[in-house]
Amino acid sequence: VLACNHGKDVYVEKPPTHNCWEGQQMVKAARKNNQIVQCGFQNRSAPYNMAAKKYIEDGKLGTVHLCRIYNQKPEWGVGPITPDSDAPSHLDWNIWNGPAPEHAYNQGMHRNWHHQWRYSGGDIANDASHQIDLARWVLGIDVPKSVYSTGGRYARDPDSIVAETPDTQIALYDYDDLLVSFELTLFGRYILKTDPTVRNTDMFPYWMQNSTRIEIFGTEGMMVLGRHGGGWQVFERPKDRKPVVTEQRYGRF
Repeated sequence: VLACNHGKDVYVEKPPTHNCWEGQQMVKAARKNNQIVQCGFQNRSAPYNMAAKKYIEDGKLGTVHLCRIYNQKPEWGVGPITPDSDAPSHLDWNIWNGPAPEHAYNQGMHRNWHHQWRYSGGDIANDASHQIDLARWVLGIDVPKSVYSTGGRYARDPDSIVAETPDTQIALYDYDDLLVSFELTLFGRYILKTDPTVRNTDMFPYWMQNSTRIEIFGTEGMMVLGRHGGGWQVFERPKDRKPVVTEQRYGRF
């Protein structure tokens, strides 16, 4: 908002806001000052994602009726509860705390801000926003008719760590002719993001244990699309109990 008011175009990292009201103020500032604002989700400039979008638009998956979005990772960014203290000399705590409710400096809150409602929406807003944006973009969908979400902190006792947002969560997005689901788990040490070797070579992730996969179901096939340079594959009916890949695209940047 400040940048737009000073006549600057803006590139802002995801997620752009903490809540809906903040997003509305961003839009107002951009329109009022006639500035360009782009939010980066790390996906839309990748050729393999553009190819996935065109594959769906060309009707090669048939009628798409279900999409599953995943954000499944090992636990991260949580620490023990700490007492309030003086802020480090190099940190302006008031500026860092920003529009969140006033609070004395707390090292645990400072270091583990991703999992507190006062600073974040949890990993669905933080990391999963990449996959959610990619799925919406390739499917050509916008605002759903309704959203239902539930979850909680089930993996570890929230009273022992600085964490409030869910480590386990499911959300359902209802469209006219399409159902989109989202699933979050943050305690799976056996589920990994797409690694640099897969990103930079002609390989695909092991989809079943890939942290950031998107599964798109159509009447003619199933596409599994991976963020982070994971590429994509379209599967049809197996033959002799082995997968049959109709088409694929590596995720090399």
